Amino acid sequence: MLPDPFDELTLDDLPNEALQYIGDACGLETAKVLIKRLPGQSFIVPQTGFQKLIETAEKSGRKNGPFLLEDISNPTWHFIAATCGMDVVVNLFQKAPNTIVTVPKNPLTNLFHRYIKVHYDPATKNVMEVALALGVSRSFFFNLLNQPMKARTRTLDPNQMSLV
Repeated sequence: MLPDPFDELTLDDLPNEALQYIGDACGLETAKVLIKRLPGQSFIVPQTGFQKLIETAEKSGRKNGPFLLEDISNPTWHFIAATCGMDVVVNLFQKAPNTIVTVPKNPLTNLFHRYIKVHYDPATKNVMEVALALGVSRSFFFNLLNQPMKARTRTLDPNQMSLV
């Protein structure tokens, strides 16, 4: 059995500035959970999310927590909490308010390339095993195998401004 590719994930592997900021501010685990459970989703972490969570919990008689799913009234954040866990939502509310988050559908191409380089053995033809470990189809695996690894560039267009 091959190791989980996410065990080898680093901050540099995160696909955009917002997820890198979240990995930095909230921890790599929070960024991993978002990538695994919310591919293709975009949302804004509310500036007052944590304060509203505290107020709702206090109204329910839980002055210092614990925070529960029913404490979140916004349907988007209720879904995110149900999908990723309350700990992830509380972490985002506390440490990354007002952050615009976009989770790409296939965000970890460079990590996948490294994983294939280390774990794929053409002699044993362990294609299915590596593809399953990566959570991709066989055809996507072969596309990755035949695709050159792209260098990461983080330059902004002169007309763009970094939000982080």
